Amino acid sequence: MSDNNDPLQYTSNDIHDDLWWVSFGNDVDSSNLWEKPGAYPYLQNKLEKFILQQELETRLKNQYQKYNYLGINIIDEYLEEQIIEPTDDCYTRMLQYINDCIFPITYIDIIYDDELQLRKIGKLIYEILYVDFFNSTFKMLMSNLKVKVNLDVLSFDDLTIRNNLMQIYTGLLKQSSTLAQINSDIKMASIKYSQAIDLFDNNVDGLKDNFLIPIISKYPSIGTF
Repeated sequence: MSDNNDPLQYTSNDIHDDLWWVSFGNDVDSSNLWEKPGAYPYLQNKLEKFILQQELETRLKNQYQKYNYLGINIIDEYLEEQIIEPTDDCYTRMLQYINDCIFPITYIDIIYDDELQLRKIGKLIYEILYVDFFNSTFKMLMSNLKVKVNLDVLSFDDLTIRNNLMQIYTGLLKQSSTLAQINSDIKMASIKYSQAIDLFDNNVDGLKDNFLIPIISKYPSIGTF
């Protein structure tokens, strides 16, 4: 628990801890805390953050399960505007969905065991699949496969698509590796390309059926704009 007596500085995932802390910090009865002047700002702040957190998770689920809002970095949007980020549970649910419904994620259990890795890798995989793939990677894939119509990508098998994606990310990683030493933005891009290589260097039997077909069906102009 923080040594700061300001209850706004204390955070907890347990409402009973919150009630105890507000009661203790303000020397008030824990019943009807909303009516206590000292408790109201804290509880209001807590409620607003809870609502934003639920809103963020709902939008993310729409994105990674239903492929709505592809190309928009919702996580960064909330980090910059609302100072809210996904919880560990939110990242876990997203990665588990990808693992179960699209293709397996290597060492997923190890990722779950490390909170820092969970957030870092979870955000990278999110950006690779739901932001960058829509904005740029699919177009590069079409170019690599030498097709001009996005539906023609589906004529290739999962392994061929995977190998071409690996080739794309390997090329991007090589291009950025030198500049990454002097530019922090490029360094982060290099880390993402490396993660993408790890992500697709796997069994991707469900890639076409569970990822590409739904996206192309929902966004017929993908890769052509």
